[in-house]
Amino acid sequence: MMMRTKGLSPLIASVLLIAIVIVIGTLTLDWSTAIHSTLGGSVKNKTGTCTTAAVVIDRVYLDLNGSVGRIIARNSGFDDDSITGASIVTTKGLTSTNLTAFPIAMARGMQTTLTVNTSGIITACTNFSRAYVTTSCGVSAEYGIGESPTCTN
Repeated sequence: MMMRTKGLSPLIASVLLIAIVIVIGTLTLDWSTAIHSTLGGSVKNKTGTCTTAAVVIDRVYLDLNGSVGRIIARNSGFDDDSITGASIVTTKGLTSTNLTAFPIAMARGMQTTLTVNTSGIITACTNFSRAYVTTSCGVSAEYGIGESPTCTN
């Protein structure tokens, strides 16, 4: 004699599936909210004090015998800023090392000379590719697109 067993009715199965989906969705939402609130707390809005910040590179000088590069940077914006880094890059992608201590405070209109060590990476003026300056406001300046440095031997 065979026993008949009944399974779950389709209505009960549907209710259970919906309940499981709601529980998993709630747990995922709680987890993602916790992650976003943790990571979002460390993000700072720099636009409050840097809305009109601008730094430009006026000129680049390369002393080939002295293995030194000088980047002349100027704060052309309306906000005070500070320079956090500078580098000269060769056509092969090699990057200079800084001789200037950063950060450097840059008031509006101020100009400064940044010195970098180009020993072993720039042996001729034609090795120069670009010069970069970065600031605390997230502004960066680039020199080298259609521009050549002033080189001395």
